[in-house]
Amino acid sequence: MGIGKGLGKLIFFGEHAAVHGYPALGTSLPWKISVEHETSEEGVWEFPSLPSSYRQPLLDVLKSLEDSLGHRLNRGILRLKSDVPIGSGFGSSGALCAALVQALNPGTFQENWKLAHEAEKNFHGKPSGIDTALALREGITAFTPREKGLPTPETLPGFNLHLVVGAIPREQSTKDLVQGISKRVLDQEPKVLEIMKELGTLAENAINSLKKGTASGVTWGLWANQAQELLEALNLTNPLLESILTQGRKVGSLGGKLSGAGGGGAFFLIYPDAQAAQAGKKDLKEWGQLKGLSWTREPEALRWDMEYQKMTLGRSAFDSLFGG
Repeated sequence: MGIGKGLGKLIFFGEHAAVHGYPALGTSLPWKISVEHETSEEGVWEFPSLPSSYRQPLLDVLKSLEDSLGHRLNRGILRLKSDVPIGSGFGSSGALCAALVQALNPGTFQENWKLAHEAEKNFHGKPSGIDTALALREGITAFTPREKGLPTPETLPGFNLHLVVGAIPREQSTKDLVQGISKRVLDQEPKVLEIMKELGTLAENAINSLKKGTASGVTWGLWANQAQELLEALNLTNPLLESILTQGRKVGSLGGKLSGAGGGGAFFLIYPDAQAAQAGKKDLKEWGQLKGLSWTREPEALRWDMEYQKMTLGRSAFDSLFGG
């Protein structure tokens, strides 16, 4: 039996700019898509419990993998489980492609990444490669662009980071949003070119702060707010997302922004400590309930685990036991 998993992701800085030659920074999340592959003698693909609307997209991805490999995959039963919200900016398509590659044709990180990246083109047309890389490795990763091919990934140490992460329905697909910005870059719109540069600079600032050990919630919150203003200037946000971020800042957040392609979708807010993040999560949920808000992912508190160097859920066991 082949088994694979793909992790959800969160882009901290550099979305959109990463497609146009600038660095980006992101982390894997403690949410995943898992795939189990069991070969059968029937010689056909079977997807137990998979909604019919997802069947053809999955077959398209499998065909793409076969095209990349140059040979036929062993047909059989594919069992999928996921707690990564679909189409919300948390990298569900990248996580799916990563999980399928590991279950059906496991290799090195680079081999898996290349295959998953090619497969993700079924969803996004021209993906940056960031989502599939983060789906395949835990922790924070910086991405440096290369002239050709996938960007260069570099694992970086985290810091005492506390977040509230959530998502709302999107107004456009990732593919449409990315293509819209790409057209404006291709048309050499001065405003858009300048914003890409500024988004890249903010990503560089955050990357350097991790390398130098100077990162803090205060500086990251400031940079997140600045990045959000730039993304708003590109019409990549909407009034609902802006009101969520504003509400978070009113109740203790140091700053926040959308994460991913935009148009709604994923967002994160930075807090000074675990207690403030828990309070921020509680407030956003209550505020959303009063507004009749429909979340695609309810606000959830996450923290950086300094021991294991990855994002994890909420408080530590010590915090939970002793009220921290």
